Amino acid sequence: MTKHDIVECIYGKYQGTLTRNVVKDIVTSVFDEIIREMSEDGEAKISRFGTFKVAERNAKQARNPRTGEPVMIEDRKVPKFKPSRYLQNKVNNLPVDDMKDEDD
Repeated sequence: MTKHDIVECIYGKYQGTLTRNVVKDIVTSVFDEIIREMSEDGEAKISRFGTFKVAERNAKQARNPRTGEPVMIEDRKVPKFKPSRYLQNKVNNLPVDDMKDEDD
């Protein structure tokens, strides 16, 4: 599913109430807020969906697969996602407790 698909799905549900451009702006704003929260606090939790975190990777020495020459890879940060128990159960077609609204 792409961002465009999300916009079209939401637009289809609210057609006549919201314009496609407004829906696109809302979806973009949600993604921008997740990115901002991750870059500032290192974590963004969304109930019943999951947690986006920033993990740190240490520097390491690797090899260029073509030449075999050693290459140093610097420290870096990488985004990670941990799905909530609710999302995990939905994906696996397991029963979900709709009353709970918490992440793992």
